[in-house]
Amino acid sequence: MRFIAVLNQDGGTLRTTNLDAFCDRMTGTLEKAGHRVDVERVAGGEIEAALAKAAASHADVVLAGGGDGTASAAAGMLMGKKKALAILPAGTMNLVARGLGIPLSLDGAVAMGSGSSRWITGPEARAHAHLERARHEAILVGKGTVAADAPALDVSFLDYPDTIFNELGARGIAEIGLAGIAAAITGAVYHATGVRVRRLPVMIEDLLAAGKTA
Repeated sequence: MRFIAVLNQDGGTLRTTNLDAFCDRMTGTLEKAGHRVDVERVAGGEIEAALAKAAASHADVVLAGGGDGTASAAAGMLMGKKKALAILPAGTMNLVARGLGIPLSLDGAVAMGSGSSRWITGPEARAHAHLERARHEAILVGKGTVAADAPALDVSFLDYPDTIFNELGARGIAEIGLAGIAAAITGAVYHATGVRVRRLPVMIEDLLAAGKTA
């Protein structure tokens, strides 16, 4: 099979990795298994363009190396295409890789043995999700997915600014804690009133209007 590996060299792990040595190991591992590998190393601002180019190529597998943003972008661009997606977890949190059970070390992820692929959901759930996504121009997520994407975390507080990470010297974690709040609130409204509100913010007028048409 032909692989195109698109590596976000600004990703949390790749930024501090000897990329030359790692690319040599990755290429050697995949070539020993009978695959052909082309590697694209790009900056974070160029990752989407590089992934789009890979998605439009003749490759059988697009290997996306980076964080959750890189993995999500790659999955979106490969939707509907007859290509496999391989994820190389090289971000800070790597929630996508954790949820899929992919080894979090770079070499461990490359060396995953079986080579098999699998859907995360069943066919009926996927069909329903695509229908709702098209109808409401939204991305749907269930409480099970939110729970799976929120593993137990060990939190370490630094007593000094982390200026290596960015010039501000700070890291934001709000998106981790807030990821499932909107879905939880609208779900609670539905269970309390029987009215499914599919837009934010949830307004009392939405509930009253639904009651009048019931």
